[in-house]
Amino acid sequence: MNGMEIVDKHQKKPRSRKFYFKLLLFLSFFGIFFFFVYTSFFGGTGLTGSLVSTGGIITGTTFGGTGLTGSLVSTGGIITGTTPENLINFSAEMTIPPMALEGKFAKVELSAGGNSFLQIGDQKSSLENFRDNYIVLENYEGEISFDEKEILNLDGRASGVTINGIFMTPNKKGTSRVSLQNPLPYFSLNIMDEVRAKKISHKTSGFANVGNGKNLIKLDNEQVSITNFVGDMKLAKGKIILLGKIQRIDVSGEQKVYVGV
Repeated sequence: MNGMEIVDKHQKKPRSRKFYFKLLLFLSFFGIFFFFVYTSFFGGTGLTGSLVSTGGIITGTTFGGTGLTGSLVSTGGIITGTTPENLINFSAEMTIPPMALEGKFAKVELSAGGNSFLQIGDQKSSLENFRDNYIVLENYEGEISFDEKEILNLDGRASGVTINGIFMTPNKKGTSRVSLQNPLPYFSLNIMDEVRAKKISHKTSGFANVGNGKNLIKLDNEQVSITNFVGDMKLAKGKIILLGKIQRIDVSGEQKVYVGV
């Protein structure tokens, strides 16, 4: 009939604006939720690049951006050069390698004693009581070398020196010359803020943690090479503990591992 319109009852009605608004709101909420879950597990700040495994060798790119500059020199070819800006969070506990360091350190703490003397300016202090001497060097600048048993050399300047709680340096501005007369057996050595090492390379056992737990490496008498370490160093009970940042670590032995920039 003329003027009559036939309507299909099954024809779908067009979506309303309210429907699309609800859909957009749901997708936005889901995106935010996914972002928080992802960053909780994979670390969403200060991290770019990827870690790729190729034939048992881990490679990757991580940028920390510490902005630190400076240098640390080694006698004996263990540690030389300067540190770069792009570094990865790093910690390790390993057997102690022979090391020779030169640089500026905010504090050096030493528990030691033996047949040696510590020369502080014009004063000479005996260190014969093994393990009974607690020595603190403030703002130390100079050389320090050691192996797993002894402090082999200590020669530099410090703004303050205390031995067993007694302040040994004169009450005046500036620094005093500090030197060790003979090798000194030690119980613990703590070097803080900051050790800067271009290369630490030795055969060792222990473990290394790279990238806040993303790469945990167990070491069993394997050759380890750490490039551009910046951080704190502690030695005690035959172990060296490193806490800071590195550019890369290479392990060769039964396992072959590389993690770094």
